[in-house]
Amino acid sequence: MNKVLTKPNRKTRARGFTMLELLITLGIVGVVSTLAISSMTSLMGESSSVDFTKTLSKTVNFSRIQSVSTGQTVTLCTVVDGICANDWTQDITIFVDANNNRTLGTNTVLRIVEAIPSQDQLTYSGTALGISFYPDGSIGDSDNGVFTYMVNKACDLSTRGVDVNNSGRARFIEKITCS
Repeated sequence: MNKVLTKPNRKTRARGFTMLELLITLGIVGVVSTLAISSMTSLMGESSSVDFTKTLSKTVNFSRIQSVSTGQTVTLCTVVDGICANDWTQDITIFVDANNNRTLGTNTVLRIVEAIPSQDQLTYSGTALGISFYPDGSIGDSDNGVFTYMVNKACDLSTRGVDVNNSGRARFIEKITCS
């Protein structure tokens, strides 16, 4: 028996994408993904700086309220070896400072704010080691200043701040210029 070879029918031809179409599609998906991820990263950085500085502002106000309501000096600082330090990469401790000496010792701890991520930076422009709130709600002359929070230690659009004035009030700063 002789079999006759015929051309395949167009309707039965395999359907799919060519290699060129697949490569172009993958290239477009790759470019769009890269753009989306970089935008997402900057949004997350901005969100974390806003969240932290608002928490810090609330913490400063909490310290002031505790001092006024208890009639005692309350100190907000980072504690290194039991003494207030100017290292804002550490946990921030709020405690009743019975001796007004900025030493933790056996004083009552009111709250601890977890340290910032190691890739970020928090600075305070006040010259004192921490902030002490007096029973009238005010702070010392050298205590007032501005906290500046920088994501990835870069001064950019995500940089936020908290201004602490002599009356002890804290104010969130949306846009801050770095020095």
